[in-house]
Amino acid sequence: MFGKTDGYMHRVLGLIFGFILAPMGVSAASEYLVMDAQSPQMVQATTLANESLDDALAAAKFNPETYTDLMLKVGFPILSDVSPSTIESVWVIHVRTDGSNFSATLDSAPIARTDITSGKPVTFTRDQIQDWGLTVEGRAYGFFSTRAMLPMLEASSQKAFLQSTLSETPLPQGW
Repeated sequence: MFGKTDGYMHRVLGLIFGFILAPMGVSAASEYLVMDAQSPQMVQATTLANESLDDALAAAKFNPETYTDLMLKVGFPILSDVSPSTIESVWVIHVRTDGSNFSATLDSAPIARTDITSGKPVTFTRDQIQDWGLTVEGRAYGFFSTRAMLPMLEASSQKAFLQSTLSETPLPQGW
């Protein structure tokens, strides 16, 4: 398994999703703030996350006392009658890999995929990974997609909380 996990980022992301919903007027039942994956902000966030993914995985694997609570945002296909039509992005925790394939535990319940639920094991490939996050000394690094969504939030205590939880820069110093 990658990195030490004390549950810190799991709790923070739970708060992030809960806090984001209220100012956006999103139904609490959905648990998610949705941003078009093809928007320029999300395309850039995914690109930046993928450029630094190998470093994040290596840091969590080889220095687990410093780089903790590795989380990955993974795109799972939403199956239609004919073929996969789109993907749903879900954060996973307790990440393991055997090289090209990954396994993890769903950190939250997907909306469209009723066949998989929060807390259940899932498998995926590196190509499905869209974002990553980890903790260094209590600060959240990575989370490029969350950072891309911040401007959508109105000034509030929720936005202030996110800004105080996320590190100033998405990458730790020296990466």
